[in-house]
Amino acid sequence: MKETLDELQFEYLPTPVELWMSLYDNWRLYFGVSQNSGVETYTDYVKFITQPLTLSMFVPVSEEGEVLEEPERINYKDIDGNYDEHHWEVNKFEYEKAKERVIFERCEIAEEFAARSQELQSTIEYGINNGLQLKLIK
Repeated sequence: MKETLDELQFEYLPTPVELWMSLYDNWRLYFGVSQNSGVETYTDYVKFITQPLTLSMFVPVSEEGEVLEEPERINYKDIDGNYDEHHWEVNKFEYEKAKERVIFERCEIAEEFAARSQELQSTIEYGINNGLQLKLIK
């Protein structure tokens, strides 16, 4: 999906209407002989943006929903002052798995949307229709 949005030169996630208009403007590339590829692209996008927003889309979080910082080896010492390689590796693995679930780069939130933070529990589509500018990582 990121490649398609990059090809269509969207800097941020577009609204469904913006995507459809861009697909229409580039119909030879996306519709070709049949309309299936463009329609599928649009349908897949609409399915994607109607997902609920979650914190894990923006930052690495644990299974319990806590924001994770990247573990630094220097912080993992046992009571004798020796490095505790095992605990560092376990936490590093958890962090890397959580980082894989992050799908958006930095985002800029319009002030009026940020003031209604409970709406961040809404869908991606609601957010982009109300000023949330999101960039896909993947």
